Amino acid sequence: MTYYCRKTLNVLQHAEAEKYWKLLPAPLGTALEDVCETARYSLNSCPHELWVVLDLDDSEWRRYSKFTLRISWPASSPADFSIDIFSPDALEKFLKQQDMRGGHAVASHSSGTRRQFARIRLVDTGVRTPSSATDVGESLPEPVPFIVLLEPLYLGVLPATVAPILLFLVLILSFTAVVVVPFINRYLSTVVHDARAELATLVSADQKPKSL
Repeated sequence: MTYYCRKTLNVLQHAEAEKYWKLLPAPLGTALEDVCETARYSLNSCPHELWVVLDLDDSEWRRYSKFTLRISWPASSPADFSIDIFSPDALEKFLKQQDMRGGHAVASHSSGTRRQFARIRLVDTGVRTPSSATDVGESLPEPVPFIVLLEPLYLGVLPATVAPILLFLVLILSFTAVVVVPFINRYLSTVVHDARAELATLVSADQKPKSL
């Protein structure tokens, strides 16, 4: 397989599974599916998208069959993101459909690889008030900072970063079940016993005959 790009593609792998980027969003009102859909196209040639290689062939990740790719960005940067995942064969088909011309050819063999390619696009969703320096014309959106994280899924469903939190919760629940709950039960039993004894005393006193 051969794909084309004007720049070296970014890579996420076991040793570097999280990276920080800044990207200029497409103008407000642009449909996400229309972002960077141009006649003359090459990977990373559009300022509103980012192509990332997902290197799943690392020996540390061979025992995992499923992965998750997540994006996080600050609420102060209003934007919508889209992620499209391509296998090597799907990427080759996509590039042929885009009628690519120019760029640099980079060889990549798809047989026996789990490598995937992520296409990340974003569009501006905020309404900004022009500053005094931009009274004339519309204010342009600023680059949006964001973090992309690639991580394996334990048992095919649990993200690796969530596993420690889940383990901590399991330990807390176990401690609660073994230590706290029995203590509370003993305390409540004592309270109930004392309340019943006091109630029995009051009932017994009411039932004694009173002299006239």
